[in-house]
Amino acid sequence: MSRRRRQFLRKRGRLVMIESVCAQRGRPGRRVHSAAKGAMESATRSLARAWHR
Repeated sequence: MSRRRRQFLRKRGRLVMIESVCAQRGRPGRRVHSAAKGAMESATRSLARAWHR
């Protein structure tokens, strides 16, 4: 049984997100990096909300 399935059945679990400051604030010359980090943050938050339901 997968970890996600066990957490779902127990109705508990953790989703750990480690991000750089670039996700929150852009850096000169790092447009692509900042955009990618921001997208990862958004995707992780959306996934956490989807799994919460």
